[in-house]
Amino acid sequence: QKVHLTPVGNVIPVTGVRRERAADEPLRLLYFGFLWQGRNVETLLKALARIPEATLTLAGAVKEPAYQAALEKLACDLGVRERVRFTGELAPAQLSQLLADADLCLLPFGTGVSTGRTTFSAALAHGTPIVTLHTPENLDPAFAIGESFLSALVGEEEGFLREVERAAKDEALRRQLAKGARKLSARFDWPTLANQVQELYR
Repeated sequence: QKVHLTPVGNVIPVTGVRRERAADEPLRLLYFGFLWQGRNVETLLKALARIPEATLTLAGAVKEPAYQAALEKLACDLGVRERVRFTGELAPAQLSQLLADADLCLLPFGTGVSTGRTTFSAALAHGTPIVTLHTPENLDPAFAIGESFLSALVGEEEGFLREVERAAKDEALRRQLAKGARKLSARFDWPTLANQVQELYR
């Protein structure tokens, strides 16, 4: 009864400025965070295989080189290796630029999106359209699926792939999601979180 959950705010300063895609440029898909088994990165490669006019950037430190090798093999098997880029660990400013440029940020959390996901709050702060996974028990009341982000249930890979495809094909939907993400990002603003903590002691 005395427990209060406070969201985790964005830890990647918003310094990036979006560079608009030319008409003949591929759609820019982005995943960022540690790369290790259990992050469902394989699902992202499968999504890329369904969207021939897109590229996928995997930004983040690789914990196990053997895992990257396995991902590269899967990418080859799916015929998408030339459209996948591994960046390794990046500075915050570099990540901010990737988030600003991304047309879709793909975050297939294995246990579902929540207010404790720093990558989620960073994508929101940058106004990046998001496709993720969720569980009913982890959904914050402020989360508006379909308005602030798209999501499928954890474990429903096909559902996630369909949502990625839907967003990839619909520019108006991506604009709507970007607007919704910026609105939801106020929930993760540091001054707002600080005030919430202060209120606990009043």
